Amino acid sequence: QPPAVSLAGIGVERTSYGRRRTAILSVDGRVLLARVGDEVIGRFQVRGVTDDAVELLDLRDGTPLRLTLP
Repeated sequence: QPPAVSLAGIGVERTSYGRRRTAILSVDGRVLLARVGDEVIGRFQVRGVTDDAVELLDLRDGTPLRLTLP
């Protein structure tokens, strides 16, 4: 069973290359910041971050996981 991961928010930074989004994740009572390509708790890889969702890939079995803001 995967650990309890939830999406707490999305941060947006304006750069000279455009908008860069950071997912604000809550994992087992901890807050983690993650961008596309980052590994989260050694189990998931961030595949995409939009204005209201984050796409994760479970590295153990290749299952995609989409978390959305409430």
